[in-house]
Amino acid sequence: MRVTVVAKDLGYGGHARTVIELAHGLQSAGHRVTLAVPESAAVDWPVQCPLVRIAPDGPNNLQGSEVAVAADTESFDVAARCAGGRVIRFLGRFDPFYVPDTAAAERSIREAAVWVTSESIGALVRSRFGKVATVLHPGVDPSVFRVRPERRPAGVGQKVLLLVAPEGPGLPPRGLGVAYAALDRVRSALPGVECHALCRGGVRPPGEGWVLHGRLPDHQLALLYNSVDLFIHPAGGERAPISVLEAMACGTPVAGVYGDGMNEIAVSGYNAVLAPPGDVERLARMIQLALTDLTLRTHLIAGGLETAREAHWTRLYQEAVKAVVRAASTWR
Repeated sequence: MRVTVVAKDLGYGGHARTVIELAHGLQSAGHRVTLAVPESAAVDWPVQCPLVRIAPDGPNNLQGSEVAVAADTESFDVAARCAGGRVIRFLGRFDPFYVPDTAAAERSIREAAVWVTSESIGALVRSRFGKVATVLHPGVDPSVFRVRPERRPAGVGQKVLLLVAPEGPGLPPRGLGVAYAALDRVRSALPGVECHALCRGGVRPPGEGWVLHGRLPDHQLALLYNSVDLFIHPAGGERAPISVLEAMACGTPVAGVYGDGMNEIAVSGYNAVLAPPGDVERLARMIQLALTDLTLRTHLIAGGLETAREAHWTRLYQEAVKAVVRAASTWR
């Protein structure tokens, strides 16, 4: 089957990585897959299938695809032209909440088959449009994200890594203020805690005393996860947080807050410790416990490794292959 996957960009970020792995999975199953992006789009991940740069006036050289996948609202019309309207809309977030053109976002969902990366997004699609979406689960590469022989021993100092990502209009709330406040309380109780920040989108934590890390290739990111005692993901949001799975695969306990996509990966007390959104005191207590209670840490690490073993890109490949055949059959 000829499949074109269209995206506005493939820059650094979990959804872009998932889109690329989706294309790889379809190609590995024998489909003829092309990734299409605008001429000026960023491509920050390795791509193993044909990549076509398309001009703003439309991809005439891509017409004839049997199915097209639109990775975002802005790619929907291009995808529809590629495949004569046989479009699958792949949602890494519920776009009507985030893009400026709500009508275009809704049309891209209404006029297509829908794939989503979390049950939470699927529930929103069902509630708003009465459509049943297929869930494709993002994953991790276990050959990269794994426990390293040089992994930092438990109880040797205390280092935490906080994910810092943009928030604001058009972006999901990150709860960073709550995370900063909780870490202030932890540092008061445990003065030796060393705080690292994985900064995305140019956002930096306020104040001094942070070790900052920018965008890192996967192998360096895996080394960073292995070097800390706790990974903190500060928000829920409807998307599936791949970084949580990456940390778990590296044997790093996770702290965060309840909500949407996080609830589909993290189970408090099993593979993570979670606090209610906005609860600074509770989050601070969870972070402190995960750093100091060695029995709890051992339990969280074991649960996280088990979760990560089930969450790998091969699972996405298998789900995508079944889903694209099923979607194509509805247009025949």
